[in-house]
Amino acid sequence: MRIKITHKAKEFLQKSGKTELYIERFDDSQCCIPLTISPAVRKGKPPKPEKFNIHTADEFTVYYDRSLACKDELTIDSQGIGIVKGLIISDWA
Repeated sequence: MRIKITHKAKEFLQKSGKTELYIERFDDSQCCIPLTISPAVRKGKPPKPEKFNIHTADEFTVYYDRSLACKDELTIDSQGIGIVKGLIISDWA
C-alpha cells in the first residue's frame, strides 16, 4: 500500500507535534441506514496498535486498521480551519 500525505496534512501534523497517525473504520453503528464513508484519520498512536498494520509515509508512522479493505494507494489530507481542522482520506471510494 502506498500512502501519500499532502503538504497541508504534514504541516498540520508537525504543528501538533505528532509523527504517528492512525486510520480506523468510522463507527456508523448508531445510524439507521447503511453508509459508505471514508475511514476516520486520527493523530497519535491507536489505543490497540495490535489491530493495525504499520506503514511509513515520509517521516510519519501510519497505523492502518486491519478490518479495512486494503487499497493500492491512499492520500491523507487536512480540511477545516482553526479548532475544527482535521485529517481525511481524500481519495477513498
